Amino acid sequence: MDCKREEERWVWLSFDPKHKIILAAHLGDMTQKSSDEIIKQTSEVINENNLPLFVTDGREYYKHSLIKKYSETIQPKTIIINGKLQKPILKPFKELKYAQVIKTKKDGKLKSVKKKIIFGKTEEIDNSKISTTLIERQNLNLRQDNKRLTRKTISYSKKDEWLQKALNLYKSTHNFIKPHHSLKKKNIKKIRNNVWKKYDKITPMMSIGLTDHIWSLKEFLTYPYHKI
Repeated sequence: MDCKREEERWVWLSFDPKHKIILAAHLGDMTQKSSDEIIKQTSEVINENNLPLFVTDGREYYKHSLIKKYSETIQPKTIIINGKLQKPILKPFKELKYAQVIKTKKDGKLKSVKKKIIFGKTEEIDNSKISTTLIERQNLNLRQDNKRLTRKTISYSKKDEWLQKALNLYKSTHNFIKPHHSLKKKNIKKIRNNVWKKYDKITPMMSIGLTDHIWSLKEFLTYPYHKI
C-alpha cells in the first residue's frame, strides 16, 4: 500500500442491498487505485449482462472507475482540430446506472442530503433506491464485529496483510455463516390440522440461492475449495 502514514487505511466495501451480501472488501488508501480495485472485484461477482444500480457517496473516484470498467472507446469524427490530435472518448454503456448521495455537513452536523444521478436515465432509476443507509450500517457492523478496527486499543491491526485476511474472513462469515436479521424464508407447518406460518432465519448466500443451509465455521474452514 502506498500510504503516506502507517495509520492511513481505508476499508472499501461493496454491498448488495437486496440480498445483504458483501460483494467485495478491499484494504487500501483513499486513492483512485483503490477505487479501481473495489470496482474490479465487484465486477467479478455480479452479472454484468444485467448491471445493477451503483450507488456511492460523492467522491469522484467511483465515477472514473465505473467509466473505465463499463464504457466503450469512441474516436471523434474530426480527428484533428486546430492542429491538435483529438483523443478517443470513453462513452459509458447505456446499461450503466450510477447515482451519488452527497451529504453536506457543518460543524460536525448533517445539513443536507442530495441525490444525484450520474449515469442512466432518470425515469429508469427508482429514486428510493438511491441510498447509502444500508452500506453505512454495514460499515458500523464491521467496526463492531472486528476488533482490529477498534481505535486506541491494543487490538488494532498493525499489518496490512493480516487486516486484509481478517476482512476476507469477515466477508465469508457474513455471507455464509451469520443469518441476517432482515432476511427470512417462509416455513409453513401443519400441526393438528392447524396451519402455522413461520419464518426461518437465512444467510445472504441462502437468500441468493447459492447454498441451502446455514454453514458452521467448521464446515467453512474445512470445505475442499480446491475441488471446485
